[in-house]
Amino acid sequence: MTRFLVSAFMVLSIGCQSAGTGTGNPLQNSAGTNSAPSENLVAAICRKLTVCHAGLAPGVCYSNVFGKSGLPAEFGIASGYDTLNDVHEAEVAKTLSSDVAAANACVTTIDQLSCSAPEVLNAYQPSAADPWADLGLMIPSVCEQVYAP
Repeated sequence: MTRFLVSAFMVLSIGCQSAGTGTGNPLQNSAGTNSAPSENLVAAICRKLTVCHAGLAPGVCYSNVFGKSGLPAEFGIASGYDTLNDVHEAEVAKTLSSDVAAANACVTTIDQLSCSAPEVLNAYQPSAADPWADLGLMIPSVCEQVYAP
């Protein structure tokens, strides 16, 4: 899992620097290749959090968001996948599919969240016992359709 997280961080930090491409498709990275939706969702979350929370390193964000237990439920997954890392592995294995339009809407909505919004402020609390406890509250309801059955 650590190897995947390091690889994912490198791919995301190099390939997904923008919110999308010139065609307006956030599910393509800057090289024009399709990324797994889970990669784009984590990139959007961490892009927002690292801008809004000074001192939060992208690598710390990626590893914690990919590994946060229970987070897939925020994207419409009822059971079977505990973390977004599990979701990503299923996407790569082609055993889980997503709604691309819903994923695009989710990424766009996350990108539009304000740094002053309580859900963004509380999504990462570095002094808390579990700094990521309220991360799920940051995920907009539109995101529930990304992996909906």
